[in-house]
Amino acid sequence: MFFWGVMILSSYNKYNGITRFIAGLFFLAKAALLVAQPVNARIDSLIHTVTVSSYRSHSDSLRTSAGCFRKVTSTAEQSADHDLCRDYLFSRFKQYLGPENCYLHRFNVLLYRGLSNVVGYKPGKYPWEGIIVVSAHYDSNNNFDKDWSSTCAPGANDNGTGLAALLEIMRVLKNVETLKPVLFAAWDLEEQYHFGFASGSNAWFGKFVKYSRPTNWPDIGNNGHVNISDLAMNVNFDMFGHPLDSLNGKPILWICSGNEDHVSFANNYVSKVSLYVPEMVAVNSGKLEYSDHYTFAARGVPAVENLESGFRNDPYYHTCADSAGNPENICFDFATGVTRGGLAFILEAAGILSPIERKELLPGDVFHVSELPACYALKMKPGIDLLGVYTFTGEKISWQVQHGYLTMLPPKNGLLFFKVDTGGRVGVVPYMMRGKRQGFFF
Repeated sequence: MFFWGVMILSSYNKYNGITRFIAGLFFLAKAALLVAQPVNARIDSLIHTVTVSSYRSHSDSLRTSAGCFRKVTSTAEQSADHDLCRDYLFSRFKQYLGPENCYLHRFNVLLYRGLSNVVGYKPGKYPWEGIIVVSAHYDSNNNFDKDWSSTCAPGANDNGTGLAALLEIMRVLKNVETLKPVLFAAWDLEEQYHFGFASGSNAWFGKFVKYSRPTNWPDIGNNGHVNISDLAMNVNFDMFGHPLDSLNGKPILWICSGNEDHVSFANNYVSKVSLYVPEMVAVNSGKLEYSDHYTFAARGVPAVENLESGFRNDPYYHTCADSAGNPENICFDFATGVTRGGLAFILEAAGILSPIERKELLPGDVFHVSELPACYALKMKPGIDLLGVYTFTGEKISWQVQHGYLTMLPPKNGLLFFKVDTGGRVGVVPYMMRGKRQGFFF
């Protein structure tokens, strides 16, 4: 009796804490000031490759039409719509990240069987700087439907909107080399809570995240485990297509954290969304101990949730009317903006490299100084020593360490040799371009 009582209560409403909207407004003034700062032109260009059309292109394949049913049930197998959605996600993961970097994490929770998290990994140039986890869940719910239908839970908003954002961010990042790696996850069984957490992300965390074993870097995209210290952050997208609150005529996006220690992290996310997507208002709405971001936040990993404002009053929330065919269900301009804002934050957090910056130096390597700005810096892997910098004629170039970076002025002509410890690598990043820093530091 207790078990079934817990199951019913846990499925009733995945968010039953009071969201502190008023507290979030406190940060609006600060965020508004940050909007005046200049955007990174390359990031701004990249996020605008996400369009309403490209965002909407995934809807049908995610099984979000009226009558679709992705709700997880306590059975040995799940519905055809659930599995077809999973298969579409897995195919896109492999297309964007490569088959060798993707896997299905198959798991069971109590009587819930036939479940799978879809996981993909995009390597970064400096993985030891920390993994960025970008996620959304793909199961649905219908527990607010007046007829409590057993055949209808399309979940177009909850959480087709988050899945489309996940895929669009992945699509853009597949052609962008980043400093930090990114792990993408489409979680199963988010709508059911067991052991205090959303079940799908918690199952993955329990199996793959370790506290004492080092990260298995070569196999992260193939069922490899991760040390918790190498998880830098989690950005989760969950139901943001129908915002009900506005400010000065602009729709409001709630940014929820899962840990009171991560307020500054959430504020930073708010500032980036406000900077790159000024047509909406992002607010820090406080701590939310539900959804998949809490799986990470409760374990000390900074995490945020993108959530529509006033979601409790969304008339289509967890009903059969949460379908792709309902014209009042999703504002696709807003959903596209949320995706752009999240992508901008992820690009800044991950660090993006230009073709010049992709140069990796091994012992004995040379390249022409005309390829570099007049002044530049080197960031080396921890534990690797730079023994010297020399011209082709043997002249030693002077250098100094500033804030952890080696800075130097190259000669006007000729080649440079970077002499490092045997087997070591250094990566080149611009130090000064057009008289100011460009934001490629990490």
